[in-house]
Order: sequence, then C-alpha cells, then structure tokens
Amino acid sequence: MSSINEGKYRILSDSLVAAFRGTPMTPTPVQISPAERGQGSQAALDFELDANSAQAALATRGRIGRRGVNWEGRIAALELTAEPGPTLRLQDPAGFRYGPRLLQLDRSCLVAQDIDGRLCLSATGNRLQLQGEALPLALAQPWLPTDEAAPLFILGTVDLDASFQQGRDGRWRG
Repeated sequence: MSSINEGKYRILSDSLVAAFRGTPMTPTPVQISPAERGQGSQAALDFELDANSAQAALATRGRIGRRGVNWEGRIAALELTAEPGPTLRLQDPAGFRYGPRLLQLDRSCLVAQDIDGRLCLSATGNRLQLQGEALPLALAQPWLPTDEAAPLFILGTVDLDASFQQGRDGRWRG
C-alpha cells in the first residue's frame, strides 16, 4: 500500500473514531416552523410538526392522547431528510403507547426514497428490536467531523439486526 493510501485510511479511521467516541458535537439549533400545530385536548390531540436544522429536516403528523398515566397514539406520516443523504419516509402508520411502566411501538419502517433501504423498529415492554436492510451509510454523513483539507464521504450500504433490553437498573443493553 502506498503512503498516500495509508494516509487516507488513517484520516478516515481517526475521523470515524472521533465521530463515535469523541465528545458529542453541538448540533445546530432546531427551528420549528409555523406549520407546527395541534388540535384537540389531552384525550385526543391531532398534531403536525415540521422541524429543521442544518443537518436534517423532520416532518410528522399523527394523533396522541392520554389514557390515565399513559400516552397512546398513531404516527400517520413521518419524513426525515438528512443532508447529505436520502429522504426516509414512514412506510405505514405506526401505533405507540408510552407510560411509566409501558413502552410499545408497532413495527415501524422508514423507507429510503430514490434508493433501496429501510430501517424498522418495534418495542414491547423492556425490549426493542431494530432491523435494517440496505441502509445507506450516507445517513451517518452529518455526524462525521468536517475537514476542509480532506472531506470525507461515506459510500455503500449496511444490513443490521439488533435487539436491546432494558435492565432493572434502567440501562439498555444489546
């Protein structure tokens, strides 16, 4: 391997280590657009929310309501766009329930637009399941450190299957 290639790989390796082990980067403030609105009461609230930052944009709508100490609802639509990277959209509406001793999320899949790839998540009780198929590595681009002298771009895809369980101490392991 030439010394130029070794240098490129060293820069990439050091940057990835810094991105995932270093001190967290301070994100650009999120701007909530005037499109955010809700109608109803705590028992049944319809919502729409658009949030934007320098790294990403999120648009979602759905319904949420309070049932005793628990909250439950349905996410009707969700779109997430990271720069650079593909737009991810919720494939089907997703139901959820959340409370002091309750965590439940129906299987929910975000599908990448214009390219193959999807990320699915489900949760029941203290278990969380995450599955990804042909996920573009470009989704991690916004969190890589920037260096004008040696710009980094991630190409390719990855598949993943992960499960997590919350322990009695409240920590998630998987």
